[in-house]
Amino acid sequence: MNIELYTFAKTLKPSAFHKAMEIKTQLENEASPPAHFRVSLSNLWSKGFKHDAVAKYTFVKEKLEDLNVAEKNLNRNIDSKAQLDLFLQVANDVKSGFKKRYGEKEWEP
Repeated sequence: MNIELYTFAKTLKPSAFHKAMEIKTQLENEASPPAHFRVSLSNLWSKGFKHDAVAKYTFVKEKLEDLNVAEKNLNRNIDSKAQLDLFLQVANDVKSGFKKRYGEKEWEP
């Protein structure tokens, strides 16, 4: 399950998220639910810059805050397709903004 959530964080493929949700549901049905189940993309992405100083730039902080808000909303209602869609929209926007501005050599999710 954690591997699927990590894969989702790296690729933003909904299939990885759905697979993690299936595993979570199976664990709950077996009376051993996971201690925590959440998406934590903003923390991972903030560490993806080659130079630590870039993560302190205003543009980066604003984009990561947008991502953080969408992430919190998704984690509050993890089963909501609407929240997942909104999260993916924000995450893809942040990802494309970082790649466009800093390139793949400076930032890797």
